[in-house]
Amino acid sequence: ALLLYVFLIWYRDWTGKNMFIYRLLMLPSARIQIFLSKLCAILLMTLGLLAIQALLLPFEKAWFHLRIPEVFITPEYDAAHTGGANLLQLLLPYRFVPFLLAYSVGAIAVMVIFTAILLERSYRLKGVLAGVAYCALCLLVFLSPLSVTEGWLYPLERFLLLAAAGLVVAGCSLMLSLFLIRKKVTV
Repeated sequence: ALLLYVFLIWYRDWTGKNMFIYRLLMLPSARIQIFLSKLCAILLMTLGLLAIQALLLPFEKAWFHLRIPEVFITPEYDAAHTGGANLLQLLLPYRFVPFLLAYSVGAIAVMVIFTAILLERSYRLKGVLAGVAYCALCLLVFLSPLSVTEGWLYPLERFLLLAAAGLVVAGCSLMLSLFLIRKKVTV
């Protein structure tokens, strides 16, 4: 649903009889604030859903133990299905650094998708191709430290290269989006 909302948050403004994007672009403020506010909305919605999930986990575990007889619940089964599963550890890491890393990568991915949408809105059919090419290029730049440095660098050095690549991708996305929203998207 969040992935669908990443696209919906931009395209709903361009639909309808009285397009809302016209009013947004005519506001007497910097246009990059539109981009950043949409990004902030996605991030706050994601963090809100995570907070709700974290609050519901004890109730879900209690409900699980009420519904399943104790003879069927082994410690391994209980850990795998009520808090120890790999997907749950990815969504709600126990430590702050993995949490920050996972959601920073997600925020960078959302920025890249927003830039691809702005490319499509600016150049129409050519923009679709440019958006797909831009996403592929960003993925290549972001993952290049992993493939190039295999076995050559220490894990901390690889992490720092990956963080630098992420900052480059985020910076390029922000700069290109700023250019597109200022110069190419017109009212």
